[in-house]
Amino acid sequence: MKALSISPRWLRSGHPIVRRYVRQPMPAYLQALLFAMMISVFLMLGGLSIPVLYCLFSLAVLVQVAVSSANKVYQARRSSTWDLVRIAPFSSRELLLSLWTASVRQLSRTWFMMVYRLLHAMTIIGVIVYTLLFTNTHPQQALLILLTGTAMIVVQPFAEMFFCGMVGLAGANRLRDQHNGQGFVVGVVVLYWLGYVGGVLALLMAQQMNLSGEQLVAIFVTPLILPALFGSVALRIAETALR
Repeated sequence: MKALSISPRWLRSGHPIVRRYVRQPMPAYLQALLFAMMISVFLMLGGLSIPVLYCLFSLAVLVQVAVSSANKVYQARRSSTWDLVRIAPFSSRELLLSLWTASVRQLSRTWFMMVYRLLHAMTIIGVIVYTLLFTNTHPQQALLILLTGTAMIVVQPFAEMFFCGMVGLAGANRLRDQHNGQGFVVGVVVLYWLGYVGGVLALLMAQQMNLSGEQLVAIFVTPLILPALFGSVALRIAETALR
């Protein structure tokens, strides 16, 4: 009870908006389509590579969060309940964040999220071990790398899902046509994902050079800060569209 009392209202499972949507399962067709696409790409690349599988699962999870968040707005418009939701006794920010929370909670009940979190942890642990064993790091720097790496394991998935969920809500509130909105949202998520994959490759290449401990820590911290910052901008855009 104490943990619930200090958590934001929009993050609680008992929030009316969260409770309304979390009972509904994620669209099965979307999960099947994304899974088929992932397996096809994975087989085309060849080899059983955990980092490759992790990258594909991360794309599938981020697309689902973005599309699910956007669809909640479109579905409410189709059922003529969006105006009623907007006049509920919640601020625009609380309404948007509660819709995002519902999308994340829905996805958390699927096997997609469990596999994604496992692959994410395995990949980050592998990067930490490789960094500590094959780069020149002082004990104090190694401790910072361990701490920031642990933060990545715990926080990064939610920072990325926050960004993608806010992109979905901003797109749905800015673009009235559902197909255009979904296309825009998926495009932004794919561009972000490509940038993240490029960053991972750059990290692997950078580890071949003699980087300082501070530079290595910055590399670990950046994936936490950027999605949170971009997500805040997208949230602001969505809030403005609601006014």
